[in-house]
Amino acid sequence: MRPCCPQKVAVCTLTCFAYNHTQHIDNEHYEVEHILINDLEGTYFNSTDAAFQNILVWNDKKRYYTLMADLDKEILLEIAKNIK
Repeated sequence: MRPCCPQKVAVCTLTCFAYNHTQHIDNEHYEVEHILINDLEGTYFNSTDAAFQNILVWNDKKRYYTLMADLDKEILLEIAKNIK
């Protein structure tokens, strides 16, 4: 039996809040960029420190969404675009 090959696994965390929720993100370890996700305004927090994950935040007037992962911006955007 051959040993299992180690693979890198990405863990994504998606959090949804009611629209009237307030969220604070410490931006000390991030470069901040305003973006569009399916015509919705959002903010991308690109980690400048390996100890912190990249974060994507947006809302659809019903909920606030926060997507966090050690993934590139393009991958996080693709995930976010498919959340309904």
